[in-house]
Amino acid sequence: MQRIVKAGLTAAVAAVSALAPVAATAAERPEVTLDGTARLGQRPSAAVLSGTYACRGLQGSVQLMVSLRTRRDRTPSPAETQAMKQLFGPSAPTKLSSVTTQARTVEVTCDGSDTVRPWTRSFRGEWAKNSTAQAAVTMASIDLPTLKMTRHATASRTVTFS
Repeated sequence: MQRIVKAGLTAAVAAVSALAPVAATAAERPEVTLDGTARLGQRPSAAVLSGTYACRGLQGSVQLMVSLRTRRDRTPSPAETQAMKQLFGPSAPTKLSSVTTQARTVEVTCDGSDTVRPWTRSFRGEWAKNSTAQAAVTMASIDLPTLKMTRHATASRTVTFS
């Protein structure tokens, strides 16, 4: 019985020791975050997404590519319903959806430090208060001679307009 326990403990220590270098390098990687709230302006025709980034070893020009994906569902008008029944028969859709994606870039300069800095980016559109959308941000650098893009960090989440 003691041999089994000793073997189990030895395996557990070996597993933790093997993961320790991975955990250390994960803390040294660049990082980007995305806040869960998109702030609406005076009129709901502009929204601002925000978050933070940390360069951690990156130096030079870096882009934060921010995207905002909204989906709107609506009930078709009687004329649309009639036309869809003619096209699709009895299995005509009862809701119509439209999806819109906007993408923006935030240019930042990295100095390789662990300093956490804020970023913001505005988007245009019409959003209702407390409605939601999908947002994502990717920290990337582009090597201009080869046009090779390297992704360093990414974050995505559902954001609520307020």
